[in-house]
Amino acid sequence: MKIVARPVEAVAVFYRGEYPEPRKIRYEDRDGVRKTISVDKILESEPLRFGSVEFILYRCQSFVCGRDVRYELKYILRDARWELYKI
Repeated sequence: MKIVARPVEAVAVFYRGEYPEPRKIRYEDRDGVRKTISVDKILESEPLRFGSVEFILYRCQSFVCGRDVRYELKYILRDARWELYKI
């Protein structure tokens, strides 16, 4: 996987007392093309801290263009924003 650290728009479900669950993300690739990915599986989620930044790291898998793609999403708690970390 390659680190891209790109902000994304996300549709997520927030349950009381639990971590949010991403369902769909939309981002721009290097060529400026907007892509949408439905999150098929959340393989793992874990809360992490890097310095003073707390986030939840999601390891996900989706079926894109005829193949399974694994990627990592971050939900940064302080800013309440989503980031495509690795793909």
